[in-house]
Amino acid sequence: MLALHLDPRGAFDRRLSLLAITAFAAFALALLSTAQAAVALAHDGQAVPWIGLLRARIVDWFAYALFVPALYRIVLRHPIEAPRLSRALALYLALCPAVAAAKETVYVAVGELFRPGLFDLPTILAEDFASELLTVLAIVGLLHAIVFHQRGARTARPHPAADPVDRIAAHDGRGFRLIDTALIESVEAQGNYACLSTPHGAFLLRSTIKGLERRLGPRFLRIHRRTIVNLDRIARIEPRPRGEFQLHLASGARVAAARSYAAAIRALLRR
Repeated sequence: MLALHLDPRGAFDRRLSLLAITAFAAFALALLSTAQAAVALAHDGQAVPWIGLLRARIVDWFAYALFVPALYRIVLRHPIEAPRLSRALALYLALCPAVAAAKETVYVAVGELFRPGLFDLPTILAEDFASELLTVLAIVGLLHAIVFHQRGARTARPHPAADPVDRIAAHDGRGFRLIDTALIESVEAQGNYACLSTPHGAFLLRSTIKGLERRLGPRFLRIHRRTIVNLDRIARIEPRPRGEFQLHLASGARVAAARSYAAAIRALLRR
């Protein structure tokens, strides 16, 4: 069997990082576009309304930022890659113009709060829709780069060199029981505990799923942010819709592999 490890950041941490990066990028682009507009006005000999320009550009770029989390989730679920290339391309060809139009709608709605009667949506769409669409396409491309980088990091990053443990002490209701790690079929996170499933029943261990993954070593595979399985206990792997997989274990139990871990399953099948 394949000795493959995954050590991804938690989903919450990834979302938080994405939001922070998006907010920083939106503010930086607002400053840059404000400076560019100011240079153009100064070149024409006009006064530069710095506050008004900055306010408009902040609204403009943060209107884009509103759509980034949703676009990120869509890219995770429908990346532009084989074997669903044509379907994904069709999706984005329809989605990106809709997002560009929705972004302009948000911009106009917010602009009307500050300068009522100044913003006309049809006029703005007629003047700027092409550039808005190109910006949305660029955002989708950047999100694909982020997703592919995350996937590559998960499949390629090794565990710290350490000898896996042979037995683990887990609580069985009356005390602690030493469990042979070879008998552990799967591990599921339950809050601050991990539930170890074995032929002799389930046992609780106070540990994070990430820390336990490192202790168990290369015979175990992370298939979900909450689940680890024993490679030697996998009896069957079935592909599911939308790029997911379902694993049948030796005991007859079935566990689902999250889409974000599908690359590890495909690597396992190739080997």
